[in-house]
Amino acid sequence: APRSRALASLGLARLVQGEAASHIAAQTLRVFADDLCSRLCRVRTAEWVWFEDHLSYDNARLPEAIIRAATTFGDGGMLDAGLQSLAWLCSIQTAEEGWFRPVGSAGFGARFAKPSRFDQQPLEAAATIDACQAAYDATNDGYWIAEARKAYAWYFGANDLGIPIAVPEEGTCFDGLTPYDVNRNQ
Repeated sequence: APRSRALASLGLARLVQGEAASHIAAQTLRVFADDLCSRLCRVRTAEWVWFEDHLSYDNARLPEAIIRAATTFGDGGMLDAGLQSLAWLCSIQTAEEGWFRPVGSAGFGARFAKPSRFDQQPLEAAATIDACQAAYDATNDGYWIAEARKAYAWYFGANDLGIPIAVPEEGTCFDGLTPYDVNRNQ
């Protein structure tokens, strides 16, 4: 379960970077990060720089986990792998018009397929912002801030329908963007 390992790795990286981390936490982080890197090496092609033969949910957490582990361990090869997979994800999550277009849930699981346009989930934008922050922290490259801002702007109408997803004055966010409107669940 790569997403489970990625999410656990994010917590472990924070723990290991702290002063009270156990040797077991560092070992577990290394095992999980190495597993994610191995998955990437096994599946990736020149056109498909990803951990699985499909895209699904909470995608940016996978490269974020590798990037955070790489900075924790000072592992340049691991960092390069994480940055390459995140750059690839950002490129396929950019609409021809230049705005952020998260992987749509209608296409989850389609092997080596371009992402479906809809339904777009807020979780994808949040994960991309976090992953780009990790990449910026590791590289100090402004490209990652620009990508994070693009994903953030999606919430406020820089998306396929030009409709805000977030309602800041209420502190809420709609559940997604469908081909016709926002999903009114909050």
